Amino acid sequence: MTGTAAKGTGRLAELDLLRFLAAAGVVAFHYLIAFASVWGERPAKLFPATATPAGLGILGVELFFMISGFVILMSVWGRGLGAFALSRLVRLFPAYWISVGVVAAVYGLGVATALDPKLGLRDYLVNLTMFQRAFGLTDANGVYWSLWAELRFYLLISILVIAGVTFNRCLVFMGVWLLAAGIFTGSENEWVQLIVMPKYAAYFVGGMAFFLMTRYGPKPVLWCVAGVSGGLAVYAALARVEGRIDAVGYA
Repeated sequence: MTGTAAKGTGRLAELDLLRFLAAAGVVAFHYLIAFASVWGERPAKLFPATATPAGLGILGVELFFMISGFVILMSVWGRGLGAFALSRLVRLFPAYWISVGVVAAVYGLGVATALDPKLGLRDYLVNLTMFQRAFGLTDANGVYWSLWAELRFYLLISILVIAGVTFNRCLVFMGVWLLAAGIFTGSENEWVQLIVMPKYAAYFVGGMAFFLMTRYGPKPVLWCVAGVSGGLAVYAALARVEGRIDAVGYA
């Protein structure tokens, strides 16, 4: 993958396409599979023709994690910690604050009850920090769970930024993280889940490996990293789908 930059923008068209597919998959999964509260009945029963392809959308967030691994490594290259932190704040928080405000308005001022987190003003204010899970509080919207994983990835990659981003240091960072994720695969230890993120590490590292391929070419060591990431990602994906089936049933 060498990437095709959209003319005059410096954006990679492939990444924009992947973002669209990931977003469409997530929306399809929520509205055509998961949200019985929207339709009053399991949507898979109401729309059987779309159930199978929409079901694949359960892994749309994981695709976003892979894209994030690619984009974040690209964005920190040659930049300091302050510039990286500022870019994340500007990119994430304004839209997130609007989202939290809309959720609070829907449940505080409207009559909607489906998926109501039943939060007070203090809880919504803490949600505005995006660190509500660190304080043991409920997300204002269930889909915010992925932001907590993203934030922890940013904190981990900040270590790389402080050390200085180079090809060899990236390999060390990615190798250590993959090794830890492999060792602790299946662990339910709270600190392991918090720091190592064995359920999601392979996606972030895989994305980082593909970025390094765009910068340095498809070196064998990078394909090895991508291959190990792929194996761990398949294991994590199967476990995620199995967990969903255990929770709500195969249909």
